[in-house]
Amino acid sequence: MKKYQKRLMAILIIFISGCSDNGLENQNIGIQNFYKQDGSILIPDTYVQGYVYSDYIAQTGATVQLLDENFNVLTSTTTNLQGFYSIIICPYNYGYRYVKAIYYKHGNLMTDVRGFEFSYETACENDWIFNINLYLMFSIESIEL
Repeated sequence: MKKYQKRLMAILIIFISGCSDNGLENQNIGIQNFYKQDGSILIPDTYVQGYVYSDYIAQTGATVQLLDENFNVLTSTTTNLQGFYSIIICPYNYGYRYVKAIYYKHGNLMTDVRGFEFSYETACENDWIFNINLYLMFSIESIEL
């Protein structure tokens, strides 16, 4: 093989990785939609992402959890310096999902939870990205009476 053919092959192998454990979790690296040899559809790389705000300011260092329909934690991440989070959701299959932001401000728990339906149809309608911003509010659990 010529040098350019090897490079092209390497690029194609990286691109066709689909939704797999490629060591780049929580980084939106592109969207793929491919069919398996048996004709079934691979779940495309699909993300839930957005910003976490507190008092209209993007919040750095907030924990964002992906929860299943029973509120079990599937995975989590932390917002970056711009208050942005991104979680790849296709490894967890279809179903009703929630994203929950958690942050402690001056010792008080602040949180927000938003739900969404993850199916092939809803993911396709959203171009494989669910944009969900979270707005932190003081949790009732943290208020002392």
